[in-house]
Amino acid sequence: MVTFEVIDSDYAKDRFRCYNKETGFVVNDVASFKPLDYRFGRDNETGYVDLKPIPGSNGRSFSVLSANYAKDNQHVYYTSRDVDGPPASDIHILKLAVPDSFTVIGMYHATDQAHAFYKDNLLPSADPASFRQWGDSEIDYARDSTHVYFQEKRIAEADIVTFRLLTD
Repeated sequence: MVTFEVIDSDYAKDRFRCYNKETGFVVNDVASFKPLDYRFGRDNETGYVDLKPIPGSNGRSFSVLSANYAKDNQHVYYTSRDVDGPPASDIHILKLAVPDSFTVIGMYHATDQAHAFYKDNLLPSADPASFRQWGDSEIDYARDSTHVYFQEKRIAEADIVTFRLLTD
């Protein structure tokens, strides 16, 4: 009995495992496995990143938010990847993040109802209601109504009213 099935242009499965192009990988529930994008997938039990299970994840509620962020009904996850490099080998749970209100607002910035984040770093002094990435191409800078941030650091001396980024 032939059980091999092509899921999409990059993924396939048989009754024993899933495949990403020529690489086979094990999932908890082969029958329900679905690729979500080029890095993430899920089955009815677990979420996956880079062909590996995400410990503690809930597959039924698992969804992708961006290239770096994903969530389920219990946790928000962050994983990094160099633009042209290999995937990172780890994924982090954002311990204080609230999945229901979590919103990605830039490549590395996100907020929920009570917090702001840079990657997997909590920005404790940031106001999530006014927190924004500086611009589409200025991915390392952000601001809220009273402060300017570079990555996960608040620029203490920066004046929010007159602060500007200089071009090359």
